[in-house]
Amino acid sequence: MDTSIEEMLKKIDSRLTELENEERQKKAVENYSYDEELENLIGLSEVKLEVTKLVNYLTFLQKIKGKANIDKINLNMVFKGNAGTGKTTVARIMANILYELGYLSNNMIIETTPKDFIAGYVGQTALKTRKLLDKYKGGLIFIDEAYSFVSTDDHSFTNDAITEIIKEMETKETVFIFAGYDKEMEDFIDLNPGIKSRIGYNIEFADYSEEELLEIFLSKLNKSGLSIDDMGLEKVKEIIQNKKKEKNFGNGRMVDNLYNKIVLEHANTNYEEEDMSKLLMITSETINNINFESKRGGYFG
Repeated sequence: MDTSIEEMLKKIDSRLTELENEERQKKAVENYSYDEELENLIGLSEVKLEVTKLVNYLTFLQKIKGKANIDKINLNMVFKGNAGTGKTTVARIMANILYELGYLSNNMIIETTPKDFIAGYVGQTALKTRKLLDKYKGGLIFIDEAYSFVSTDDHSFTNDAITEIIKEMETKETVFIFAGYDKEMEDFIDLNPGIKSRIGYNIEFADYSEEELLEIFLSKLNKSGLSIDDMGLEKVKEIIQNKKKEKNFGNGRMVDNLYNKIVLEHANTNYEEEDMSKLLMITSETINNINFESKRGGYFG
């Protein structure tokens, strides 16, 4: 094919993509209901507020597009908080929001950790990182435990990965969310001056309260169609209270493990039962049979 014709076709294709994005942006500004996704999450009041402010700002920019000259904004983010506080869940919602509002060309999200970027041999990390970045270009790349880049044995490998990530951040086509514990994430941000200057938003995820953890448990129970008697519910409250006093207690993940362990014990206790009301009702006796301190058969934290 003639080079000039090929270039013209590329320009046409690029323009069609721009028009599609503009149409999607227009519809999103008018119709997109991101707030329902957020409000369905239990707790996270401060996170919801920060995300709402960001969405309002992005909506504002879309409405004045072509009337004001504002540079393409930096949407890379840091999510700080303990395990199980909803960072991954909010990242998934952000991917949909940014796509619907036209700030991502696709709504792909890849959930990674630093080990997904680091190769085992000299000279291969940059290639491995670039391959992953190219595959998910235009989407959202979520890097959990990002502080692990700091503790990598060979820092030359880390530098190769970070260099490629920074290059991609500069294009402002792909959005990165770096997540992890509060203090450790400060060490990560200090790892390379280029990282800090390319982070647009810092969002902190607080631990769940006892009331919110219980609400998460009851929500899971309600969705499953199961119920729990009053004494059983009191036992669950007591377990949550005790677990919350422990260091690194797991937040939402702890509730997931608690719920799964209780349902497993309930099933093993009642699998021969014929009475449907008993099959669907978890009792305090079932919970009393569980050794929550034992790690055998699965982790509970």
